Amino acid sequence: MISIVKRGVSFLYAFITVYFIYSLSIVLLKVGFDGASREIFFSTLAIYLSIPIVNYNKAKGNIVSGLIEENYKITKEVEKLKEKANIMEGVILKDRKSDFKIENIVVTNRGVFNIVKCNYKGDLEIKKNNRWYKHSRNGINEVISPITEVRKNRNYLAKILDEEFIIDLIVIVNDRAFLIGEENSDVPVVRSDELYNYISEYLVEEEINEDKIYDKIYEKVIKVNNIQEEKELYNKFVDNIWTFRGRLIFISVFFVLYLFNVAYMQKV
Repeated sequence: MISIVKRGVSFLYAFITVYFIYSLSIVLLKVGFDGASREIFFSTLAIYLSIPIVNYNKAKGNIVSGLIEENYKITKEVEKLKEKANIMEGVILKDRKSDFKIENIVVTNRGVFNIVKCNYKGDLEIKKNNRWYKHSRNGINEVISPITEVRKNRNYLAKILDEEFIIDLIVIVNDRAFLIGEENSDVPVVRSDELYNYISEYLVEEEINEDKIYDKIYEKVIKVNNIQEEKELYNKFVDNIWTFRGRLIFISVFFVLYLFNVAYMQKV
């Protein structure tokens, strides 16, 4: 809701700014300062439009090639479970040989959801033995299966708690991914917008003590990613896209009106 209001204010501000520049340019045009009118209108609006582009590129650099955007899709869904689950995102845990990182763990009274994201895009297929393939113009090529990471996470978590409590899950985070052959996967596969429903509706015969399980895992935690910081970076990225679109719309409209006025003044 806050983002919608913020973008609405941004659109209103863009309209007022562009309208003011347009009005000033028309006044100069009418009093005979054609050169000054064109310079103010085109140069000022060009600079005004370039500002969100520069900010967008800066924010895009912080998105780390879509990594934060992908994480945000999962974060947005699991945050809906805050009242009935313990959520751990981007955690680094102690291990004998080296530190161990798990992207997403959601602990509920139904079990411990071991969530691994899949960011592949395009036409994908899961064949027997959990082998993943990508279809392209050049043919069919095998790609690394997300189940590899799922199993690593499961093996680590099994050292801490009963393996029967662990529920593996693969989440597709790219909207341009098209998957067939899910029935060949040992691990359920869902899209990011299905994640909340999958977890909240998961059925078990017997519930567990989620707080006790969470404490067992948390004892091993060395570091947790700053999810709030990632969310702020992503929101800045999206805000700059909307700012650019708003300015572009109003500049395009007033650009046409300005050319119309120039043509009219020349006839007069």
